[in-house]
Amino acid sequence: MKNRILFAGAVACALALGGCLTSIDAEIAKISDRLAARCVELQTAVTAVDLLAPEKVRAATADARGVFDRFCAKPPRTSAELLIAIADVIRAKQAVDAAKRAST
Repeated sequence: MKNRILFAGAVACALALGGCLTSIDAEIAKISDRLAARCVELQTAVTAVDLLAPEKVRAATADARGVFDRFCAKPPRTSAELLIAIADVIRAKQAVDAAKRAST
């Protein structure tokens, strides 16, 4: 339930603010660049989880890997892109959490 509320909030923010917060876009780009520099570490961690996780969780980690791959290929440069990336992360986390619950 909490994840659904967070997801709804992220979507609402994306719709309400998308493109309006251009004054912070330069700062978002700087932070994204710093995070993108750590993509190899993040992708290695996702691979480790993928190898060690139960089968049901592996399918969900494929979604998480897709989120990381998209971020690493094209880090968000604007507030609108950042909100979309946050929504993607929330969806991937929800999928992994649901898979964990199903596998126990």
